[in-house]
Amino acid sequence: MFYDRAKKLLATGLGLAVLTKEKAEEMVNEWVQEGELSKDEGKELIDNWVRKVDSEKEEIRTRIQREVHKIVDSAGAASQEEFDNLKAEFQRLEQRVQALEDRVFSQDEE
Repeated sequence: MFYDRAKKLLATGLGLAVLTKEKAEEMVNEWVQEGELSKDEGKELIDNWVRKVDSEKEEIRTRIQREVHKIVDSAGAASQEEFDNLKAEFQRLEQRVQALEDRVFSQDEE
């Protein structure tokens, strides 16, 4: 049956990367108009497709985050917290240097 083929096509992910929801709805609506699918089958097909795409998007997002963390960790890059701590320490040292310079210059003037 046509519906089973269409369902398998979308279920396997074939074309998910290139199909937008609007294009998928357009394609399914065409199949409904041509009598290849009932309205209920078309709605079910679109709903399944949307769920699958959402699930795959979240899975891809998770994988990307994991890989980025691995790359950052292996590169020895500082975390945001470490960076903020270093920045605060740098600012404290800058203030100490300025205070020492002020002392030295004020002693020279005496």
